[in-house]
Amino acid sequence: MDPERLEKVEAIFHAALDLEPAPRAAFLDDACGDDIKIRAEVESLLAFDETRDDFLNEPPLSLAAELFSNGVKQKPMIGRTIGHYTIESLLGVGGMGEVYLAEDARLGRKVALKLLPEEFVDDKDRLSRFVLEAKAISALNHPNIITIHEIGEADGTHFIATEFINGKTLKELLTLSRVDLRTSIDIAIQIASALDEAHSAGIIHRDIKPDNIMIRPSGLVKILDFGIAKLTESAADPFVSASSKAVKRGDTQPGVIVGTADYMSPEQAKGGRVDTRSDIFSFGSVMYEMISGKKAFASENAIETIGLILKKDAAPLEIVAAEVPPVVASIVDRCLLKNIDDRYQSINDVLTDLKSVRRRLDLDEVGTDLATDPRRSVTDPSRSKTADGSIRTIDTSTARLAGVPDEDNTAVRGRSQTSTSVHFIRRHVLMVAAVVFGLAAVGGILGYYFISESEQIRSIAVMPFVNQSGDANVDYLSDGLTDNLISSLSMIPKLSVKARSTVFTYKGKENLPKRIGEELNVEAVLMGNLAKSGDDLKISLELVNAATQDVLWSASYSRKMNDLVTLQREIARDVSARLRPQLSSEVQKSVAKNYTSNAEAQQLYLKGRFHWNKRTIKSIERAAGYFKQAIGTDSEFALAHAGLADALALMPLYDNLRPSEYKPLAKQSALRALELDPNLAEAHASLGYIINTYEFDWGSAEREYKNAIRLNPNYATAHQWYAEFLACIGRNDEALSEISTALELDPLSLVINRMMGNILGFAGRPDEALAQLKRTVDLYPESPRVRYNLGDAFATLKMYPEAVEQYLAAFELDGKNEQMIGEYRSAFVKKGWEGFWDHHLKTVLSNRQTALDRDPKAYVANANIAFAYAAANDADRAIEFLNKAYEEREPDILTIKSTDAYRFLHGDQRFKDLLRKIGLPE
Repeated sequence: MDPERLEKVEAIFHAALDLEPAPRAAFLDDACGDDIKIRAEVESLLAFDETRDDFLNEPPLSLAAELFSNGVKQKPMIGRTIGHYTIESLLGVGGMGEVYLAEDARLGRKVALKLLPEEFVDDKDRLSRFVLEAKAISALNHPNIITIHEIGEADGTHFIATEFINGKTLKELLTLSRVDLRTSIDIAIQIASALDEAHSAGIIHRDIKPDNIMIRPSGLVKILDFGIAKLTESAADPFVSASSKAVKRGDTQPGVIVGTADYMSPEQAKGGRVDTRSDIFSFGSVMYEMISGKKAFASENAIETIGLILKKDAAPLEIVAAEVPPVVASIVDRCLLKNIDDRYQSINDVLTDLKSVRRRLDLDEVGTDLATDPRRSVTDPSRSKTADGSIRTIDTSTARLAGVPDEDNTAVRGRSQTSTSVHFIRRHVLMVAAVVFGLAAVGGILGYYFISESEQIRSIAVMPFVNQSGDANVDYLSDGLTDNLISSLSMIPKLSVKARSTVFTYKGKENLPKRIGEELNVEAVLMGNLAKSGDDLKISLELVNAATQDVLWSASYSRKMNDLVTLQREIARDVSARLRPQLSSEVQKSVAKNYTSNAEAQQLYLKGRFHWNKRTIKSIERAAGYFKQAIGTDSEFALAHAGLADALALMPLYDNLRPSEYKPLAKQSALRALELDPNLAEAHASLGYIINTYEFDWGSAEREYKNAIRLNPNYATAHQWYAEFLACIGRNDEALSEISTALELDPLSLVINRMMGNILGFAGRPDEALAQLKRTVDLYPESPRVRYNLGDAFATLKMYPEAVEQYLAAFELDGKNEQMIGEYRSAFVKKGWEGFWDHHLKTVLSNRQTALDRDPKAYVANANIAFAYAAANDADRAIEFLNKAYEEREPDILTIKSTDAYRFLHGDQRFKDLLRKIGLPE
């Protein structure tokens, strides 16, 4: 029998089964019409049901054979290879194929492999439906719809390879407990978004129900089972021929009942034509159950449920779940209107209203009834579009449903004794009675593609967004958005987010998630692409399980540049929702926080951070310029003030600049940032660094560092600066703990790796310091600062030739000329270690005099002169210039207690007095 006729027979049989003879005859007249053959098949099954105790009697053999053909058959497929897929286990069987768990040998990932049974390969219609199903779904490129990897054929076996999904169905979750309102809205938004994509492509799902909705531990929703979906008449599907479109209509043909009884629409229940609005009704039923914990329509059997759907209104959600805000109840109730023209006319309208609710949930403003709220829904039910797109007006007074008694008091007439005790037909001939109208055996492309998984993602690396614009001037945007997202996700409790400097070492390289996961020790990797054309901005994101390389979530965004601020917030909110579906409202606000509403200011800030992160004096100066422009555009932009504080604070470290000229401006910027946003971790860290480095106010600095870490435990720079602070005052164990935390957050950071080596040295662990600095040189062989530090580590262990080689390598990387480098080498060869430092003192003093001759007002760092004198064992001049460095508040003065060159001064009272003035322990 033709599959669609078989479906119709099954549906009519079950609908008629519980009717008394008189109404049953009328029902069969209506349902079967003039189709005598279908009437005969149905009546034969009904007759068999009534004589079920006669074991000599059998159901009609031709029909029974087809009904039994959907049973699970364990074929000898395990271990076989089809194409490049190795089959591991059977997941399930659907009406159009078997589904297996398989390994993709090319990409090393698990896939779900759906095979068309060999016995049906010659069936042109079945083969055509198999391919059509796959192509229809593959055309839906959406994060909440399964991803089709491949449609192919190997050795005569036709297959579809799809992503293998880990998670639980919504049905499973609902059996455990009610879903809270915020989570329900988030799930509903994802379902509606997927349906919007499907409907736009001309595809109706026709079986939306909790069984067909799966949720990953990350919160990502996937709609399952498009197996009974149909292409709508208007679908412009390139895979379907014109003649095929003529027969594959999207609206179901009259008389065919498709769907699951508890969630089907009235038009489905009547076997009438359905369109996209039928999915909206089913969607409303799912929302109703999620929010209230009760089904909108349910009874002891399918026929009674259908009766409720056709004749009774669902109890208003506000009555069933009194705590639900009226605005939410209004959306659900409107989805469940029985008149298809009174319902929402597009799922996009539902999606718009749900997003509005979520925004108001974020602001705790959902208590106001939609009907009286001046900020009325954009999809006002008094002006809704019909299926053909025209505007119609309805009486809003009838849009709200009347109350009905509880489920216990609304049962329709009970079944007859005969039909109530039907077991044989339930258990054998129609084993799929639980899916009478769901037809799970027909499609089944997704229902079995999951394994339960409870652990949340605990660590993530956000890789640099790839700039696909072909314009290097857009790098500031791709880098800035990456940086912004890292900062946002860092606000999520118990989530380790790798810091910027680590992930940016991968920029411009071909990055495989598995390798990144192994190297950075993270569970998930977020990868993104960005393209900017004029004022148009497109971003695509993909969250990948690092171990399995499964795509956990993906999304695409198309916006105008003037929507940049909103886009950043939306991306942060969407990604965080996938990582932690049930964040508190406070954390959600922190993650999706907007620091400015001005898109131009945001772009200027991103450019500033882009240049600040290059860490050269020229780039830091450019960064300061951009931060100032951002502040000029939005004077209350706290992050821009914090950025300016960072730039001004670092300048004296990268050039011969007088600290006293930059410290007041830097501190003013940090304080202004905190005035605008007292909870800004970056500003607290900046202020701590400034008052520590330039004011030697140790107590206040420590409070600011602790505030920064409390507000953002993932902020590696705060941990690094606090570690340096602790090392300076001799609290070495605490310093090592903090720098270890910083290194865990930012394992590839040049600065943090270098500081780990230095702090190990300060703590009296020279061998470990040497090993750490060697590793850092391996990571960053072109860094002169690391070479200098490695030379110091060798010198501490009295490995002087090795130390000199590192110093000379640093000179070369610093751009010193060959003659100067040769003179240093010659000094060491001729006079050894002391001769090397004598030559260094002469060179430093000569360079200082040259600078002053060129400009008498030139500033030359006193700490450098003091170090040169100390290395040459000139105590008097070393103390003299150390005091000058103290008066100028030069940052290098803070490490004199731990620097080897000054150890010979530890017993000098002048040195002790200086330590006391600085606030360092003797």
